[in-house]
Amino acid sequence: MTIHHIINELPLDMGGAEKITSLLHEGLLEKEISSRLVSLAGISSLGAKTPYSIESFMNVYSYIKNNCKMDDIIHAHLFPTMLYVSLAVRMLRWRGNVVCTEHSTHNRRRGSFFGKIIDWQTYRGYKKIFCISSATRDALQDWMPSMADKCLVIENGAELPFDTFTPRENHRKLIIASVGRLHKIKNYETALKALASLDDLDFEYHIAGTGVEEKHLREMSIQLGLKDKVKFRGYVEDIASFLQQADVFIITSRWEGFGLAAVEAMNAGLPVIASDVPGLSEITDSEPKCSIMVSPEKPAEITDAVMQLLDRDRRIELGKSAFERSLLFSKERMIDSYIAEYKKIFSQPLC
Repeated sequence: MTIHHIINELPLDMGGAEKITSLLHEGLLEKEISSRLVSLAGISSLGAKTPYSIESFMNVYSYIKNNCKMDDIIHAHLFPTMLYVSLAVRMLRWRGNVVCTEHSTHNRRRGSFFGKIIDWQTYRGYKKIFCISSATRDALQDWMPSMADKCLVIENGAELPFDTFTPRENHRKLIIASVGRLHKIKNYETALKALASLDDLDFEYHIAGTGVEEKHLREMSIQLGLKDKVKFRGYVEDIASFLQQADVFIITSRWEGFGLAAVEAMNAGLPVIASDVPGLSEITDSEPKCSIMVSPEKPAEITDAVMQLLDRDRRIELGKSAFERSLLFSKERMIDSYIAEYKKIFSQPLC
């Protein structure tokens, strides 16, 4: 029996969903469970230039027809892959086990009549819908109440390279870091506006990530007088080392299904300034405190949070709590949870 993970793309600069899917696939192989990971485009691709095409649907249809046996499990990730898999298995009258993972609390289809039809066609084809956080489950159930019985929360896990907390040295210059795609949903604009208010503060803001908003954000940083303070680092392969160089982590997303980048920063012992939005707040808003929660649309709150963290003792206090909380979100815990659910779905031993 094989688990077939199918996802939109696997770019080098992977987002949270792509990282999680890759970690799950690799974890299954380490446990000697047969697993295949394919994408519609990018690395390990079925051959399409873009996931949003008839060619991609036909590739998914052919892949299932030619590679998936009735005692396998197909595990779909992200839209439109989830729609293609759902349609293909019904067209093929494939009677195997089909599951998916819901990776976000929000998408552009929600709130529209046409979107409701598309999502009903998508989710109805799945035996189980794994949700990466309680907020993700709640948002999906509010949108599609008929799918509630299929939904099950399995929290994301992360690679946790640090097993001890090490306080940062007290540098003259404060290093602030963010990790994530340069996309509107990550809301870097508000972070830049907030940091522009810190005229007299000696700091640098390092951003690891690439995306369609890069040109706009570079221009904005110049307009705000931050040209010499904002460092666009592009694709960073060694995120652990990148985070080790920082003193504070900022994640100002407008929405998040989980907040994988926040967990990685917490494991590095960084205090977190985080948007108070569902999904992300589940990770970062805890007791003892490991973060300062802010409104993603209020730069003044972010500015104030940075000012609070000029106190090194405060950074160490929150950073230590952040590190300890990060240990709850190991990739091993996530992988074991998925394996347990695969076993419930399929009665034979996984091998």
